[in-house]
Amino acid sequence: MLSWGDMARVLIDDSQWPLVLITWPEHPVTDEDVDVFVAERRKQVPRGKHVTLHLTEGGSGLRSRQRRRMAEYLREDAELVRGRLLASALVARNPVIRGMITALSWLTSPPFTQRVFADRASAEAWLSEVLVEAGVWSAPSDPRQASR
Repeated sequence: MLSWGDMARVLIDDSQWPLVLITWPEHPVTDEDVDVFVAERRKQVPRGKHVTLHLTEGGSGLRSRQRRRMAEYLREDAELVRGRLLASALVARNPVIRGMITALSWLTSPPFTQRVFADRASAEAWLSEVLVEAGVWSAPSDPRQASR
């Protein structure tokens, strides 16, 4: 049994908006964790154009039911997300996690561009380009130093 300190939780940090950092925990997430994630994202998306950076390096992945729930969320919220979530980058060194990401993409075609990267720097550079091309940023910069 997990102790309180070991409890899984998907951490969502929007303090660098329009870059939203999503850190997937090392320990398996629960169905409730996925539901909380979906609820939080539903609150954030209406704020406007943004990108997400999923940090999955320590993540243990999602179970089949959780992958289906994520696919349902993307289908249910496709119109809400379209045009607001410009792109999503996932940092995944683990081939199993990359496979889960691919499986989730097969279940539903997300209404945004999604790419998987082996390192965070490459993912952030790509997201910066996306924000510049969308006119959210006026010049290329480090997402962590962007003005809001």
